[in-house]
Amino acid sequence: MSFPRKITSILNFKKSDLIKLFELAQQGKSLFENNQNLLKNKILGSFFFEASTRTRISFSSAFLRLGGSIINTSDIEQTRSGSVYHESLEDLGRLIGGYCECVILRTPNVEHMKLVADAVTIPFISAGHGLTTLSTEGFNLPQKDLPENPTQALTDLFTLYQLFGDLNRLSEILIIGNGRAINSLRLGLSYWPSIKIHVLSLNDSPSNQEYLTRLTPNREFHYQSIQELLNYPGLEKIQSLYTVYSKQIIDQSFLSYFSNDIVLLDPMPRLAISREIDTLHNAKYFEQAYNSLYVRGALFVKLFSGA
Repeated sequence: MSFPRKITSILNFKKSDLIKLFELAQQGKSLFENNQNLLKNKILGSFFFEASTRTRISFSSAFLRLGGSIINTSDIEQTRSGSVYHESLEDLGRLIGGYCECVILRTPNVEHMKLVADAVTIPFISAGHGLTTLSTEGFNLPQKDLPENPTQALTDLFTLYQLFGDLNRLSEILIIGNGRAINSLRLGLSYWPSIKIHVLSLNDSPSNQEYLTRLTPNREFHYQSIQELLNYPGLEKIQSLYTVYSKQIIDQSFLSYFSNDIVLLDPMPRLAISREIDTLHNAKYFEQAYNSLYVRGALFVKLFSGA
């Protein structure tokens, strides 16, 4: 089976695909130096119908560094598929496939992503679809339409791969928060079933948690409160803490419950991490953000060179 050309879930990849991507991303700046004309005369269609900083800029930077060009729009209402003309998203997908060689789409609407992805005949990458965070009353989608951010999970897994040398060396991870980035990360971690996953998600829906638990072979521990989490007797065995849109403030006092070497990740914007953490050796979230450039560059290299 070849490398996936339509990326709407982290599960579109095989484990071997992930390892090959990580090996490419490990090249860092050399990845772009060695492939600087790969995307010459190729155009990226960048459609971000939701706010983005790191994802949008890193995708654009990677494509440009590989020699390509970009066309973009950031408001569906400025297209004929907006609320005035209601052009179908299937038609939008078919049309943009004739104007460029690759499409990136971010949308808070899962159904919109599916319609465009099904219509395009060129490589398609979801830059995040569905609600960023979930609440019990907000999660009314069919479970197969779980919100995801697959390339964020690629970045997160690559960062862990770099830090631990081998993801098999990561034995336990704590995830605090909820939303599409965490959905994709938990699914991505399923390729390393020996990793124990601790999840503290105060607002997530029971149906979402249950569905993810069925999909992941990892041993998962779920907590309903900070106090319940802190009662876990093996806190010092947790090697990484991943937080996103968390209500729990992550400061030195909170980190004192864990090992001195715990790795702290956050896909950002960091809303819960105290700035006092930035100078600690544990803080790896800026490194994680920089890694997104190399991961997305590696993704383009795989899509267009078959490397």
